[in-house]
Amino acid sequence: MIRILHMSDLHFGTTRNDLQQAMLHAATRLSPDVIAISGDLTQRARGWQFDRAARFIASLPAPVMAVPGNHDVPLYNLVERIFVPWRRWRRGLSDEVAPLLSMPGLSLVGMNSVNPWSHQRGRLWPSELAKAESIFRAAAPDDLRIVVVHHPLEHPDGSDKVLAAGADAAQARLAAVGTDVILCGHLHNWHVAPYAIVKDRRGMIQVQAGTTLSTRVRHEPNDFNLLEFAQDRLVLTRYAAFEAGEFQPLAPVSFARSAKGWIASEPPLRRNRA
Repeated sequence: MIRILHMSDLHFGTTRNDLQQAMLHAATRLSPDVIAISGDLTQRARGWQFDRAARFIASLPAPVMAVPGNHDVPLYNLVERIFVPWRRWRRGLSDEVAPLLSMPGLSLVGMNSVNPWSHQRGRLWPSELAKAESIFRAAAPDDLRIVVVHHPLEHPDGSDKVLAAGADAAQARLAAVGTDVILCGHLHNWHVAPYAIVKDRRGMIQVQAGTTLSTRVRHEPNDFNLLEFAQDRLVLTRYAAFEAGEFQPLAPVSFARSAKGWIASEPPLRRNRA
């Protein structure tokens, strides 16, 4: 079994200390194989915020793949934002803004969906899609193929944000190379569902996390996701902090992989690790 822990929208600068400790305890207890963070690690891309994010990541008990969000580029320094938007990210966190990670049975591609010329709306860049296509075409046939990206490729009903530019084309291109799961954030609302059914397009699953550590919640508790994959079955469990300083599991959602992609499935896959 492969276990992936998914966090998003940490927003260091507006984080709760009790949730940082609770998250570290939960990650240690759940023992994931890899941890994915889908953007907005900082609130205003300040050096001290990246420092805190880096210390938090260093304390996590598994390899971490993190991609930037729109809050991870300077907002008010327009010269830096336009000409060197990733300088602070690279100084404080990582040389990579679109990292790759692979292990037996799993291929993860980080995609940078931030548009430095737009504060909120992202863009699915052709170069990022081409990289994902190349990696997934070379992956083993049974690998779980996951994209980690900040901006969703499809918004649930009720969202008041504008969909990222190029999202529709990105869905088609990623589905065509066998992508299984999109891990994302940005909306600060939890959501998991297969993408809308489109004729002749392989079905993928979009998994959104809300905000894991920040006080910037939107009528929902802080949360993170645990994905468990084995034998063409995927179980997703949301962990939510309804009480101060503790994440609790909610009812899992289960999917099965078919020739046409992913469909809802019951019962959930049995876990082999506590």
